Amino acid sequence: MRGSPLPALADTNPSALLWSVADLLRGDYKRSDYGKVILPFTVLRRLDCVLESTTLQQQAASNSREQFASSPDLVRAQQDAIIDALDAHQAMSSQAINNQDLQKKMLELLLGNFNLWEGLRERAVATSNSK
Repeated sequence: MRGSPLPALADTNPSALLWSVADLLRGDYKRSDYGKVILPFTVLRRLDCVLESTTLQQQAASNSREQFASSPDLVRAQQDAIIDALDAHQAMSSQAINNQDLQKKMLELLLGNFNLWEGLRERAVATSNSK
């Protein structure tokens, strides 16, 4: 992410995000299996697609964090990322798509520790400034 207008996300340790999600799944997987299951979990890899969404950038720029967190477009983007990963990681993706509590906790991580809202707002500003 070098050169990214998202310092909060650029400074984030990707493995920290992965291990945070692993902790959410602790009851379902042995700790020794996390690396086999969590690290290749491509739902989180798809975060770059969420960041590229001009719709979400505009919503982040125009709404409070609370309004943004309840956006149907954000929920749909997360579900799309899960579905995109479904073929490669059927069992993990099925668990995530069928578990509303897990989806909520993943969004809390993205919106909290990993500053998704702030990153999208910064990107919206950078995009509008470059026009």
